[in-house]
Amino acid sequence: ILHIKTPLSLFAIQEGIDIDDCKLRLKIAVSKLIAVRNKRIHPAIDDKIIMHPKRIALALDFTNADLSVIPQALRQGGKNATYYLIHISETANAQLLGTEAGDYETELDLDNLKKYKLQMEQWGYQCEIKMGYGRPRKEIARIAKESNADLLVMGAHGHKGISDLIFGSTIDAVRHNLTIPILVVR
Repeated sequence: ILHIKTPLSLFAIQEGIDIDDCKLRLKIAVSKLIAVRNKRIHPAIDDKIIMHPKRIALALDFTNADLSVIPQALRQGGKNATYYLIHISETANAQLLGTEAGDYETELDLDNLKKYKLQMEQWGYQCEIKMGYGRPRKEIARIAKESNADLLVMGAHGHKGISDLIFGSTIDAVRHNLTIPILVVR
């Protein structure tokens, strides 16, 4: 369920947690995840969807985080998946006018998405561009739902500790509005 490259004892030290407390927290988290899994209508089918997503949404912001988001997404779906490259323009024009914004920054964002799409297609991946306008926390979830994504991949930005990684403000808002798995990469 969780893939931590660092040994548990070292992870506990880094997080300032007693090793026994860390083991207990991990055991509780695993039991909660198993309980949720068992409540699914079709747990075995759901697990297969999670293991082999065919429609993967990538929340991109043209920072160094994209250098982790894109490769991780491609590893999840391979060349058989369709990738939805999502970017949200947050300019004042975009928030007020949406698709009619037409400001320089929004046009530049669209051009950057087109460059990502072209590069990924040259590598042999199928992609679609999805521009959103306004607040990322709402728009990312909306676009992922409209795209019928099986998985959303997002980047984390300089957070410290596992709680900030999991509960960053945009990530937290998005996860409350989606029922699909969200992969947060750093």
